[in-house]
Amino acid sequence: MPRQRTMSTTKHQWVYHDARWARLREKALKRVGWRCESCGVDVRGKYKARVDHMLAVSEFPRLAFELDNLRVLCCDCDANRHSEKGGKVRVKIGLDGLPIGGWKS
Repeated sequence: MPRQRTMSTTKHQWVYHDARWARLREKALKRVGWRCESCGVDVRGKYKARVDHMLAVSEFPRLAFELDNLRVLCCDCDANRHSEKGGKVRVKIGLDGLPIGGWKS
């Protein structure tokens, strides 16, 4: 049975197939010395690093390839920040880099 696709998993996936993404992802990893920006763990190695858009591509597509809109996280910290990945905390970040409406649980 094929996996059911949702808007969040399909509409903005083009970003990750664009040639610019691989170059930008590596720049983000190098910028932070291959460490998780949340907990500091080393993320070198296959499947250890997640390069996350701070402002979602779905809401801010023009920022999809902006280095300043990316953060590097380990798998655990990434999962904790995304409710759809099992995380309990979901924070929307404004253009100023601060949480919108405070922390939500």
